[in-house]
Amino acid sequence: MGMGEPLLNCKHVLGSTDLITSGKQRLATSPNAHYAVSTAGIAKMIRKPGDDGVRFEFALSLHAANDTKRNEIMPIKKSNSPESLVRYLSYFHEKTEARRTDEYIIFKDFNDSLQDAGRNPYSVFLDCTVQNQHH
Repeated sequence: MGMGEPLLNCKHVLGSTDLITSGKQRLATSPNAHYAVSTAGIAKMIRKPGDDGVRFEFALSLHAANDTKRNEIMPIKKSNSPESLVRYLSYFHEKTEARRTDEYIIFKDFNDSLQDAGRNPYSVFLDCTVQNQHH
């Protein structure tokens, strides 16, 4: 996480994940290992990994309960609506049967209210477990 959007470098990400998860040079130590590629959700780029039958899961970075807030911290909304993400992630799942993890970082006084929790437009496709951790 935090090293740029992997789907904007899809060719190299797919090559790397293929090297890690398959073939004679497989780097994974366990045949049951699961790998996730964290993405902000470049919707149109989710299709190619699905078509390629990749062996990884997506970790979708949401971080906000509505598109206005999400766009403040992740200005990718214009071409990546919740509807397009639902469509492409469903396609990816149909092709790969891979699970998806949803990432939601809570920022104090920004996306931490009960209203944020109850008004998430992404809840159409989210199956959430909320963990409250105090550090």
